[in-house]
Order: sequence, then C-alpha cells, then structure tokens
Amino acid sequence: MKINEFKKQVEELDKAIQVIELADKRVQVQFNNKQVAYVKNELYSMSTGFTEFDRLGNHIKEDIMNLCRLFAATPPEERIEEPKFRLKLCDVFDCAGREYLNYISRLNAFIFDTEVSAWDHKTQFTKREMDLLPEKIKTMISYKILIPEVVE
Repeated sequence: MKINEFKKQVEELDKAIQVIELADKRVQVQFNNKQVAYVKNELYSMSTGFTEFDRLGNHIKEDIMNLCRLFAATPPEERIEEPKFRLKLCDVFDCAGREYLNYISRLNAFIFDTEVSAWDHKTQFTKREMDLLPEKIKTMISYKILIPEVVE
C-alpha cells in the first residue's frame, strides 16, 4: 500500500483523523490532534498502544488497525509513490496549448495535446514507464525537445 493511498483511506474514516509523515519516516495517525497509532519505517512494525486509541469506538479502532496492518505489511521502499512526469515540448514550438505528450491506449499511439488525462489519454509517466517509451520519444527527451516536468 502506498503512503497516499493509506492517508486517503485513513482520513476518510472520520473528519477528526489526520495522517502525518514524520522526519524519521514514521507515519502517525492522530484523532483530534492526539496520537492513536503509528507505523514505523520497518516491515510489520506498528503500534496502537495509546490511551487515545483505547477511547475510540470499536468500529473505527478496527478500521484503523486493519489499515495500519496493511500499510505495515508493505515493504518500506514500496510505500513511496513513484514520481510522475509530464513530457512537454520545449518552448521553441508554439502549439497553442497542445504541447504535452499523450498516449492514447485504444489506438496505441502518441499525440501532442493538453496536459489533462482522460480515460484513454495518459499524460503522466513514471521514470520506469519513460524508460519503456519508443526510441523516437526517448531521443526527443535526450535532445531536450521533450522536457520532463514533475507532477506535484
């Protein structure tokens, strides 16, 4: 389970819950700004041994426990989201807003269009996916015709 997925699922349980990533790579779960659980940056290492956790209702305790257990069972190196990039034509080209590389899955083709992804238009690529792009596109990247932009 990725950190963003864990955060989203835990925070959807209740408006008073928030997930905080700490400097030591631990992930802390808080309820009303009080710690109720954490997952260490080690495989299978987590804790709910907090007074505030004991005060939660059984249903929410079970949900937090299950999500923490799933997240703790994910190897730490697999918890981090792999950065994604958009590939934009360099500024030499005037493309009237259609300067981003799009992959159209149903046609198995690449075009230049907007940066907006659609059900069949992929506009964001991981480093691994960029390594698998056709040679012509990789050449455009190496010659800085296509510029990778990190997606925030």
